[in-house]
Amino acid sequence: MFSDAADFVVNLLYNVKAESESIPSSDAPAKLAHLRAAIGVGIEQLQTGQSAEFDAEDIIARGRARLAAKQAATHA
Repeated sequence: MFSDAADFVVNLLYNVKAESESIPSSDAPAKLAHLRAAIGVGIEQLQTGQSAEFDAEDIIARGRARLAAKQAATHA
């Protein structure tokens, strides 16, 4: 699945962004409900011990690498 927690977080952020962009902006209550549901899942995972140390620099580096790869593929 994911190599580590940072990879999971980066993947989650990309998926949440993609999903939120697919909901029409006129449907703000649905976006809010979706966000609350996603946060609820995260809280449940924390409460059951499904967490790992947070390393912002590592997540930023992975995100930048993914963005660079995506941009390279788009411009190729």
